[in-house]
Amino acid sequence: MDLFNNEHQSHEHSLETLHLINRYEDFMDSISSVADMGCGVGADITWWATAEYIEITEDTNGNVYETVRKRNYKCYAVDKNTSAIDKENLPSNVNVISSDFERRSLPIPVDMIWCHNSFQYAINPLSTLRLWNEQMNENGMLYICIPYQSTYQNNRLVLRSNSFNYYNHNFLSMVYMLAVNGFDCCDAYFLKRKENPWLHMAVYKSHHAPMDPAQTSWYDLAEKNLINDSMKNSLHKYGYVRQEDILYAWLDKDFHYVED
Repeated sequence: MDLFNNEHQSHEHSLETLHLINRYEDFMDSISSVADMGCGVGADITWWATAEYIEITEDTNGNVYETVRKRNYKCYAVDKNTSAIDKENLPSNVNVISSDFERRSLPIPVDMIWCHNSFQYAINPLSTLRLWNEQMNENGMLYICIPYQSTYQNNRLVLRSNSFNYYNHNFLSMVYMLAVNGFDCCDAYFLKRKENPWLHMAVYKSHHAPMDPAQTSWYDLAEKNLINDSMKNSLHKYGYVRQEDILYAWLDKDFHYVED
């Protein structure tokens, strides 16, 4: 569980973002399928499976009625070990898939891939993102939340290494990998608060196919408009991208500098 003592704490952390996403009714209306990669006990995918909306109707006399309806998304719970999932009490629209999320496992392309506190375990992160891109519908959203292994706390650099976390992912490396794999990191959402170990990313699958990471530079990504203006300006000024120059919006629509 890394930074959480139990799955309940992990889900409580997820709910901060889930509640933000739920505010965007147009987005929630636009999707019909969700996959949770590294689903754990299935608490997050259960949230998606039981999501509701309010249907407003008006009769001939002008009376307005509100009815709560289930969105009834087609949901997939993907994990190498699904034994902790209470399958008997899962919503009927959740399909449990026992599989490593680094392998092709979804029977259909999905509109939303959710991955909270799991991507850091990917042994081959570049190929994993490419595979996820291939299993998504165009304009589908990918959400990833990962912990930093290096953070500043009380102005002191704190380093840690959790078992089975072989990469020290950071904001810039994640943007680079996401964009190379065809995810739009221009019209995208990122959040990394100061002295908070969590990096949040919400990006859309673009019309660009995944590229060869051995042949793709930051300049290539800028030319394809896969990174935003603050990143382009930093790149063109210095010849590389500096995190301190980067400004991104989060789902709350506030703009934030990405902070260590």
